[in-house]
Amino acid sequence: MATETTIKKPLKPVSGRRVSFVGLRARFPFLLRYVAVAVVALTLIAVAGNYWRSRNNQDFRMKGQNPELTSEITAVVNGYERRVTVGDKLKLLVRADKDTTFADNRHELENVYLENHPNEGDEADIVTAKKAIFTPDAASPDNFVLNFIGDVNFKTRDSLAVQTQQIIYDKTKETAETAELINFTRANLSGNAVGANLNIKEKHLELLSNVEINVAPKNGDEPQVANNSLTDFGKSAVAIRSGRASFDQDLARFELSDGVNINITPTENNQKTDASDLGSQPVNMVSTRAVWEQIKDTVELSGGVNIIAGQPNAPTTIRCDNATYRRRELEYILRENAEIVFVSTQTGGTPVTVRGKNAFYNEKSGKANLTGEASAEQGFQLMRGETIAADLSKTRQIQHLNIKNNAYLRTNSGERNTEVSAVEVNFQFDEIQRLQTANAAQNAIVTSQSAENALKLDGMNNLDLTFQPDNQTSLLKNIKTIGQTNAQIVALNSADYSNIILNAPTGTETAFDVQNNQSVLRQMQTGGRTTVSMSAPQSQSNNPKATNKKLVADAVKIVWNANGKDVKQAFATGNAELYIIPLGAGANVDRQTVFAQKFDCDFYETGNLAKSFAAIGNANAIIEPTQPTQERGTRNLFADNLTANFERNAQTVENFAASGNAKFNEADRNGVANNFVYTANDETVRLRGGEPTTWDNRARLKAAEIDWNTRTQQTFLRGKVATTYYSQGQTNGATPFTKVNSPVFLTSNQAEFNSATGIGVYTGSARAWQDENYVSAERLILQRDNKAMIGDGNVQSSLYNTNQRTKTGASSVPVFATSQHIEYSDANKVLRYEKDVDIKQGTDRITSGIADVYLNSKNDMEKTIAQNSVVVTQPGRKATGDSAQYTAVDEVVILRGNPAFVEDAVNGNSQAKQLTVFLRENRVVGQGGNSPVSPGRIRSTHKIKKQ
Repeated sequence: MATETTIKKPLKPVSGRRVSFVGLRARFPFLLRYVAVAVVALTLIAVAGNYWRSRNNQDFRMKGQNPELTSEITAVVNGYERRVTVGDKLKLLVRADKDTTFADNRHELENVYLENHPNEGDEADIVTAKKAIFTPDAASPDNFVLNFIGDVNFKTRDSLAVQTQQIIYDKTKETAETAELINFTRANLSGNAVGANLNIKEKHLELLSNVEINVAPKNGDEPQVANNSLTDFGKSAVAIRSGRASFDQDLARFELSDGVNINITPTENNQKTDASDLGSQPVNMVSTRAVWEQIKDTVELSGGVNIIAGQPNAPTTIRCDNATYRRRELEYILRENAEIVFVSTQTGGTPVTVRGKNAFYNEKSGKANLTGEASAEQGFQLMRGETIAADLSKTRQIQHLNIKNNAYLRTNSGERNTEVSAVEVNFQFDEIQRLQTANAAQNAIVTSQSAENALKLDGMNNLDLTFQPDNQTSLLKNIKTIGQTNAQIVALNSADYSNIILNAPTGTETAFDVQNNQSVLRQMQTGGRTTVSMSAPQSQSNNPKATNKKLVADAVKIVWNANGKDVKQAFATGNAELYIIPLGAGANVDRQTVFAQKFDCDFYETGNLAKSFAAIGNANAIIEPTQPTQERGTRNLFADNLTANFERNAQTVENFAASGNAKFNEADRNGVANNFVYTANDETVRLRGGEPTTWDNRARLKAAEIDWNTRTQQTFLRGKVATTYYSQGQTNGATPFTKVNSPVFLTSNQAEFNSATGIGVYTGSARAWQDENYVSAERLILQRDNKAMIGDGNVQSSLYNTNQRTKTGASSVPVFATSQHIEYSDANKVLRYEKDVDIKQGTDRITSGIADVYLNSKNDMEKTIAQNSVVVTQPGRKATGDSAQYTAVDEVVILRGNPAFVEDAVNGNSQAKQLTVFLRENRVVGQGGNSPVSPGRIRSTHKIKKQ
């Protein structure tokens, strides 16, 4: 039965307000698509409203009673159709195969077709279903429930198609709801959900579970829609998944909850490898909840927010607890546990992860700011501070980081960890997001630590670190400090290491070698007047001789060994000074100071322990006793170059090696040579090269080699030994020479001299002389304090003169003597010759086993007493005896023997126990024993044989 009703006065159908909003761009445009479900529900309202307005027609008369389902059928209409028109314009068309009316005034329509024309010229809204149940409220006829059941299909005038199994509209509550699966499409929009509630009065829509919304990309063939159309997503596919969704029309607020996943994927042709095109990159968003507000034009994400933007090979990942997205600015505000991961778009790059309590990230400007325990991490590199400001490239890669307030960097380079702290640190990255440089300002501190030791730099104004790319990371290459810098090189696990502390007023530069995927310390260069302090090993702390060292110079370079663990060399240039300071004081403990133009320093293989410090250029060392005495004073060493060699453990100086114009001084004692070595344990100077010479206020000693023990004041000379006493007085009378103020010379092959005792021993062709007087022997011993001299072996001398009368008068003639032994004592002015004594004066000669020569104050002979096989010879005369005494004043020899015997070629022989021989009178007088038979005057002619 078909019914047509013509209404002269236009009806105002209940129609849903069309919801359309400005389409979103690249990141969150998908949120608006949820609004499409509201259109479906509002269409139902329009259909139900028009259907209800026709309730007064006879076919739809209802009883006024409480609604109650009943199976009692009161009417059945087959082929039902109803038309509502305004004028000649169709407004509503309802068809059904069957309309069944029940006793409770409930209508059930089967195979329902509903067509609604809200406005003139508009396309129709069409609803089809297997069944529709219309139930009015008996108490309030204006209230009803409309229920579509079975293959419910909606097609709206703006091309929205909806499929579900059931929808219930309640006029009293002004709600529409379904618990069934809903599928809907519109142009490039499609989706589904399980269950939906619409509050008409509140204009609030809820999709209850398993929400899926998909937007296909445009290909140019779609119908033209406004820019703010719900399906205006450009050439990007959008997929939305959530547990629930709701839309508030008045507030223009769209909310997703119970697990949100939003994915935007540009079409294949539109996916550009150039990540700088922000609108062409895929985006995936995950959170527990998402809210979009049209007025604020923002999206609020909360609960486990995870956003991935960019190409799959180099996406930017954003994580936080809560986030705000501002779509026009492409701007993110992240709150609570914010994290952004920037991935390099090029091969070889490594992701950089920045974190903070809160963060701000703007894709357009390429800026990211993090606050509250902010950090950036890349591989083994960690950067952190209270705030981080990041500058990004067009491809969304980190170019620059500014970290402020408690800024910190930790980087691992193999076995070495390096940490930097400062008020502010700026980091620069290369084109594939590898760390290039770091600049630290204000209270900067850097510590570079291995398992064995650590390098610490602090006190500077600024600090620059340079990194070298190495595969997918960066390794520390250089540390440069600007301004006053303190550096420490300290041992971590060994008491046998020397700790080094360095102070440089204008800065330092530390270089690392990059090898085998690690940074290895290579060298440090300082600027300005630098002080380097080197401590004695801790294991030597109770050793008073162990030393601390301080090296000062205009610039210092420190070089590490190949493994970068221990110092190998140090170079100090410009007015260099070295201070060697013992830990304690003692009788044989010294402080040493060395000055030079520069120092070249070598260290032992391990331990940062000094091995040798070479002072180069006008070197000068000062050795000061910690407990000075009169015998032990300050020693000075001078040379072109001077090397201090150190004992390994206690770091005491073993020796100083001087080369080039070397000179040693202690009080009035001095030594020079081309080279010398001063050994500290025995305090001996060993002079070599050139013409080694030592001298004091008494004498000068020269030799090919001189060993001078400054502690015992013993000097050992070897090779071409030559000693010069400035005067006879400087020998203290130990030599039997006449002139007190004339120098005395001694030579030998070797010599040993003790300044403390005044004893000098000269061996090997030893010879002492003054003017024409001399004495030589295989060994000569001078005893200064005893005023004595001793000679042994092949003694030859010409030490004194004697007066001899001749026909022309008295004259002084030299006396020559040889023996195997000689002794001289200045105390009693006696010269003693022993063994093979042979004394010659003019033509006179005395040989004996022993001869004592007595000298006067002028060193002239007064008498000579000879013993043991004495033989006195003159030309033509020979006297023998056991002993003889010769007096110079009368030139008389008193000869004693058993018997004494005189053989005279002219006057005959004489013998007696004592014979007095007058050498100048040719007269012999005997006493005791036999005498000549015919005494008479003896006349002798002497012919002196030249010796």
